[in-house]
Amino acid sequence: MTVTDTNTDPPTSRDPDEDAEGGRGLALISGIAEHFGTVVRRDSKDVWADILTSRPAALA
Repeated sequence: MTVTDTNTDPPTSRDPDEDAEGGRGLALISGIAEHFGTVVRRDSKDVWADILTSRPAALA
């Protein structure tokens, strides 16, 4: 999964108030992703995540 936007600032973890409408993205992704990261370009950035959708056969 990859999300792209035109803000070149790297994402940062926050500790939002419970009624805040944003600020939970990295916490959610880090909780469900096997790996995740950011690729910053001159005029945009990609935030990517590898999310397992099924259990690998070796772990079944």
